[in-house]
Amino acid sequence: MNIPTSEAIFSFLNWRATEEDYDAEFLEECARRFEADREPFLHNAEIYRQRAKNIRANLAFLRGDGLA
Repeated sequence: MNIPTSEAIFSFLNWRATEEDYDAEFLEECARRFEADREPFLHNAEIYRQRAKNIRANLAFLRGDGLA
């Protein structure tokens, strides 16, 4: 069985958080371009930002940074 190392898991979580930020940036750009539908885009962007923040907080906890 191929079990991922903790560094591989940390790397994946960091990548996932970065992707959430990119998605939020895309939605914010859509909000700027499509004024009529601005609020739903901004709402969804905030959700993506919060998910990225949560992933990074969990990553810090797993690495032991959140225990100090």
